[in-house]
Amino acid sequence: VLPVNDECHGILANKRGYEVILLLGLDAQATSFKVEICAAASNGRILPSTANVAELQLPEYFDWSRDAGNYYCNAVYWQMLERGQRCLFVHVPPYSMVPFAIGLTCLQQLCEHVL
Repeated sequence: VLPVNDECHGILANKRGYEVILLLGLDAQATSFKVEICAAASNGRILPSTANVAELQLPEYFDWSRDAGNYYCNAVYWQMLERGQRCLFVHVPPYSMVPFAIGLTCLQQLCEHVL
């Protein structure tokens, strides 16, 4: 588990050899988990997820999203995608929207589908 900040960029830049990296970020306004299908640059360039999202069956409480944000979440996702790392970014809602135990079960289901 890494924080989503400048330190995370440096740590992830040196990580290699993982089959899949699951990136998580809090979206305080979300009412469901958002599976980000791409990262975007300020110039409009898009990098699609390197996980096979076309075959992914989303569990309950999950939705697709094309907006990984415009700060750390998007930047970290972009960095992983740009170097070809198989990864998926999921924005997590507050516990008040989806209880922790349910969210954890849903994330486990998602991981099983991604692997």
